[in-house]
Amino acid sequence: MSGTIRDNRPIDEESAIVALEQAENDRLFVTITGLVGMLPPLERLRTIYPRYVEAQASAGPDGLAIVPFRAGTPYDGEDLVYLASSPEQFVARCTRLASVVHGTCISERALEGAQITIRFPRDWLNDWRSVAAAFDRLATQLHPVKN
Repeated sequence: MSGTIRDNRPIDEESAIVALEQAENDRLFVTITGLVGMLPPLERLRTIYPRYVEAQASAGPDGLAIVPFRAGTPYDGEDLVYLASSPEQFVARCTRLASVVHGTCISERALEGAQITIRFPRDWLNDWRSVAAAFDRLATQLHPVKN
């Protein structure tokens, strides 16, 4: 891979990988879809995911539990990450680091017939409380509480 960057300096493959890694780590993607025909995220947590996870969870950052999905399941290569004391407060499915590709997490919430999905870098789990708070703010902006 070769080319130039904005200031006309040559770019090599290593520089391109570093630039990609930095760009991947500062983005949050949001998707909103209808919930018609889909189980709400918390219902999936209770009924679907337990069928596919390994038996033991390990401790993650700041109170999170991390349990890998079993090989050969639809979620192979992912981990289920949730707040051990209160899974309703924070839950995500996260891919694992694969070569130079960083892991990505998906967290979903149901909101009156819609599902909001955020996709963020797995590295952000170290500050999952800020991610959860930002998700709360987004949900409030999309659906303000009426008095």
